[in-house]
Amino acid sequence: MRVLYLMDVIGGGTGNHVLALVSRMEDVEPIFATTARTVHSRLAKRQQEFYLVPPKKRFEQPVVHQARILFDLHRHARGRNVEVIHSYFFWSIFFGRILKRWIGARLLVENREDLGFQWGPFERTLLRAGSRAPDRVICVAEAVREKAVRSEKIARAKTVVVPNGFDPDEFTGGGDLRAELGIPPDAPVVGAVANFRTVKRLDRLIRASAALAAKVPNVRVVLVGRGTEEGVLRSLAAELGLEATVLFAGYRTEMATVYRTFDATVLTSESEGCSITILESFYARLPVVVTDVGGNRELVKEGETGFLVPEWDEAIFVDRVARLLADKELRARMGAKARALVLERHSFGAVAEAYRRIYAGE
Repeated sequence: MRVLYLMDVIGGGTGNHVLALVSRMEDVEPIFATTARTVHSRLAKRQQEFYLVPPKKRFEQPVVHQARILFDLHRHARGRNVEVIHSYFFWSIFFGRILKRWIGARLLVENREDLGFQWGPFERTLLRAGSRAPDRVICVAEAVREKAVRSEKIARAKTVVVPNGFDPDEFTGGGDLRAELGIPPDAPVVGAVANFRTVKRLDRLIRASAALAAKVPNVRVVLVGRGTEEGVLRSLAAELGLEATVLFAGYRTEMATVYRTFDATVLTSESEGCSITILESFYARLPVVVTDVGGNRELVKEGETGFLVPEWDEAIFVDRVARLLADKELRARMGAKARALVLERHSFGAVAEAYRRIYAGE
């Protein structure tokens, strides 16, 4: 069956997840379309069919540009016998609802990856107005489903919870980053893997690093990723005199190498769906300390695979991280349970099968 995947950006955790899923669905012939101007390198290497929207013309009004994108998508998709449209993120969801009618697709599937923290009144109004359009809405966590039903007025019967899967084949890399980052071999390390966006609240982590360093001598806090907030975060670390404690490792693709550097993983976000970072940490046998927001509670078993921190209590956060760093046996016990959990509940094969059934209209 031919499936048109519409995404605002083909990249990052969601993009990687979709590409890995498609590789496991032999009966799916994918066509990728993105409203961004770049395509994921893995997509290009696989020589998958993809479409890039035209660049915005000089002095072109945003509404005109969006209309041009929609008509270009229509020209690209028509005549290709697309059976299913599967859309992610706001503009792709909006375009997908119109394209289904224009090209006569059998099924419109939409994903909800988070709690919609980035949507303002304009986006919410449009989503509610077209809430009857999708045939199925895949939510990555129960918390995400509740938010979609409540705020978007999507019929609960149309929603289904399919948690993100974990792909061991993508978990590559040898060694660790300690030597590269100048971290002493015996220094305790906590790490955060995230897009440097406001919602990830990495500023909380940086501020808490001062208190953590006072409790855990020689500790290092490693931030892996990139994004619009990087300059602000670097300035904050410098302002607090934490340049030797808080280390920026940049964007990385060899995630086994990244997690091998850590003794524990932390997330200080104010919103999460089904965190890929938590799943990767569990596979690497790392316990986590994360804020109790969104779908985190559905992944983390309190005191067994990690700790949940009420949003936001810095003292509790620092205490839980320090407790893990001080107790190697506790980390090992939690890490073993975490690994077993991700292998049991988040296999890519199970997620791919769930998507197949949805595409078949079951």
